Amino acid sequence: MDDGRTLHARAQQARREGRAADALALQQEAADAFASAGDAGRQAHARRHLADLLADGGDPAAAAPLYAEVLAFYALSGPALDAANAYRAGACNAERMGDADAARRLWAEVRDRYAALGVNPGVAEAETRLAALTQG
Repeated sequence: MDDGRTLHARAQQARREGRAADALALQQEAADAFASAGDAGRQAHARRHLADLLADGGDPAAAAPLYAEVLAFYALSGPALDAANAYRAGACNAERMGDADAARRLWAEVRDRYAALGVNPGVAEAETRLAALTQG
């Protein structure tokens, strides 16, 4: 059996090649492998990618509980890049689902986390998205 890192890499390759079903299955296997190994951080990262695959595949409702799970994990982890990226993905998904209140709350968190990391393009994107949500 492949380890989580290998499975995650294979899932990413499948995604790049447009093999969505393979990517989903491999990403789930990666998350399961990390869980079995007791690696909560990598499991959260793999689950976020699984949610991204679902959301990008047109099923943001299926992605929403995965994003919630991942954000709950990252809420405790401090200002790390993986956490900021997860909050960004959750904000994008909230917008896809038409949940402007959640999107505003998440984009504000994204802005603050990227600011703490000095990721200025991320801060700019968050501010732009917040402004658009405030106007709309």
